[in-house]
Amino acid sequence: MEDRSPTTPPASAPRTPLPLLTRRERDVLRLVASGCSDREIATALGVRPRTVEWHVANLLRKLAVGSRTAAAGYAIRHGLD
Repeated sequence: MEDRSPTTPPASAPRTPLPLLTRRERDVLRLVASGCSDREIATALGVRPRTVEWHVANLLRKLAVGSRTAAAGYAIRHGLD
């Protein structure tokens, strides 16, 4: 019998850094993936555009991608809804 601890994901589970994103970063990523600008995201979330820029920069770093377009593609490929 194979021993699996509760912290070990099954071999078939995809490895994704999405769990490393904060709830707000996920919210921002969803809106980026839907094509929203920083200003539109700020309005939707009730924050300043500069705050959105900060979240976008953080999620780009965490996802190790170089652009909003790449982040949007990543979100779509990994089923972020």
